[in-house]
Amino acid sequence: MATPPPGDREDVIREACKAHDIAKAVMMIANLSDDDGVQILPNLVDDLSQALQAASRSDGEEGRLRSIPAEQLAELAYQMGRSPVAPGQQPVVAKILQVTADKATHRTEELPPRCLSRMAWGFAGASVRNDSLMSVVAAGVVNKSRGFNHEELSNTAWAFAKCGLWNAQLAECLVRECIDKIDTFTAQSLANMSWAMAQWGRREEALLLAIAQALLKKRESFEPTQMSMVSWAFSTLSFKHDQLMSAIMGESMSQIRAFSNPELAHLAWAYANLRIQDRGLYSAISQQLGRQVQRSSASMQPAELANLAWAFAKNMMGTDSVMRYIAEHAEPQIGSFKAAEITMLTWAFAATGQQRVGLMSEIGSKVAKRAEKLSASQLAHVTWAFGALAMRQADLCEKVARCFEHNRANFSAQGLTQIVWGFAMVQYRDKEFMDLAAPQIVQGIAELKPLALWRCSWAYDTLLVSNLDLRKAILDAAAARVNEFSLKGLARLAESYKMGHRSESDAGLELHLKERLSFAVQGFNRLFPAVGALNDEDLPPLQHIGMGDLRMSATKYILEKLGFATPSWSFVSSCLKEVSNRRLADCVGFEIQAENPLERVEAHEFRVRAFDEGRMDDEILEVTQTLVPDLFGRTVASEAVLHALAEACACIYRTLLVDPQSDGDCQAVCGYFRMFLSQIPSFSIIALLVQMRTRFPNLQIEFVEMQMAAPKNALKCGMESQ
Repeated sequence: MATPPPGDREDVIREACKAHDIAKAVMMIANLSDDDGVQILPNLVDDLSQALQAASRSDGEEGRLRSIPAEQLAELAYQMGRSPVAPGQQPVVAKILQVTADKATHRTEELPPRCLSRMAWGFAGASVRNDSLMSVVAAGVVNKSRGFNHEELSNTAWAFAKCGLWNAQLAECLVRECIDKIDTFTAQSLANMSWAMAQWGRREEALLLAIAQALLKKRESFEPTQMSMVSWAFSTLSFKHDQLMSAIMGESMSQIRAFSNPELAHLAWAYANLRIQDRGLYSAISQQLGRQVQRSSASMQPAELANLAWAFAKNMMGTDSVMRYIAEHAEPQIGSFKAAEITMLTWAFAATGQQRVGLMSEIGSKVAKRAEKLSASQLAHVTWAFGALAMRQADLCEKVARCFEHNRANFSAQGLTQIVWGFAMVQYRDKEFMDLAAPQIVQGIAELKPLALWRCSWAYDTLLVSNLDLRKAILDAAAARVNEFSLKGLARLAESYKMGHRSESDAGLELHLKERLSFAVQGFNRLFPAVGALNDEDLPPLQHIGMGDLRMSATKYILEKLGFATPSWSFVSSCLKEVSNRRLADCVGFEIQAENPLERVEAHEFRVRAFDEGRMDDEILEVTQTLVPDLFGRTVASEAVLHALAEACACIYRTLLVDPQSDGDCQAVCGYFRMFLSQIPSFSIIALLVQMRTRFPNLQIEFVEMQMAAPKNALKCGMESQ
């Protein structure tokens, strides 16, 4: 007998509902195929709800609808969970499932494994939580778990995780059965099980390892949904299986055009959270985002945008193009972002240094208006982000300060340090707030890491707010934990307290700083034992210190101990005159006053030029190839110094008749080489000066730094930009 078309079955079910023949209606629904159920049920939910509730009221005190087999009730729940009903119908579906739960709760012993699984899945799929039913279903699963196949196990785990329900006995049972039957699982079942464990927060390493090994055997059948689910789950559980993540990465790149927006976001977040950096993967994701722009695809949801932004920034792949894409899609819907998503988004743009004025202005305005809805920690993070971007929004700063005044207990010392640093970065001075914050920072000083200690001291120093108790607390904490400080942090802390009355802690910090700086000096002195010879053993300790961002006082100490004296005022005055006449900002200048007694010749050369000025001819280029540049990172300033030193060397070789290959000729050169730079020298620049000293050991090298460019003002946004 031919199966009636969906339209006819819909009419039959509707008539059965109207006749209160619930048994017939439920039987027909239970026998619908998955596709037919999706097509028919959204049109029947109102009729079905009315009929079920009427039957429930007339079914006696027990209310079990004994005329309907328990298996059909399970199928009814399953079909309702699959039906794509409109938002307005969701309450109706909830009523249907409530009646179903009432009638099925005392009959779960009648259900075989398949029906237990589908019952649980239906409630989860419909986003309807019924604790009393799910608790007896859980007991049934534990009792009958041996009869569950891979699909039933994974669907059951998924359902309980989706509903936010689980217990240790159920979890242990599912884990045991999954491990025993892992070879029978499909890729989708494995993905569902991974997702469920992540939702539960259970890091069952034996099962995760079994899932990873099983998935590797099914690599050819990977699909985008499965790959995003598994990578997200493993990352959430901090379980890094290198071989599996590498396989997913490769398959993801080859199938990237098939990924949906949520899948792209989950994939990007997962790899960033596991600290897996792969330029190829993130480039593929970025290109897919670009293709979606060209196709005018549906806009991404706030959570997806926040996760993408965080992931690209965390893995240091936040290029201008991808961050622009995120900003353009986030700005129109900032009002829909949750507080946590706002925090992630602002952190990402701050970490990548992306000043998207439109987006940040919207964020600042929204946060200022609903600041009471953000936690103290979230307010601190947002303020920090605006500070890191040097973007001043006064209404935001004012609202954050007022929130602290009204609810001080919720603000930690760490959060307050982030806020005062953010205020200082945008030159927002609220002395009343700073005075109120200081005692609370002092109270929690033990929780502050070295970075926070010197940032706090810098902020109060920059905003000219004096608090002796805070100063003493910071210095005492720093003195007690001085070995935890990076050289950069120690130098900056010492610099911020270089003025005023000196205490024992001041002196102790300065002494320790000089001891640490002495190690750097020793490293530089051993770095180039001969021309062109790099001592690799002394390089890592210096690289660990990082770029020479030590502030001027510490850098000056290193230069002095290396023997690089400060040049005479006549040289400095000549450089400043050139700077003024030519209106230079970032520039480098040098002067050679030298002689070669062997050849009885002298040389005098004076040059000042902008960083991007100068001609690299063959003679100068040849000299640059004998120097080792960029040991500690390349900057525009280090490139300019490299060019200047190469030009100076070329002049010495040419004018003083020096053979570059002759150590005797180079050692014979005596006199002075003076350099003027408009920036604090980085370690790469200091390394170049050391190489110059090694090449010409009898040439006195002198160096001076004078910053020509005025400090950058904070970019105003929000109401201040109007």
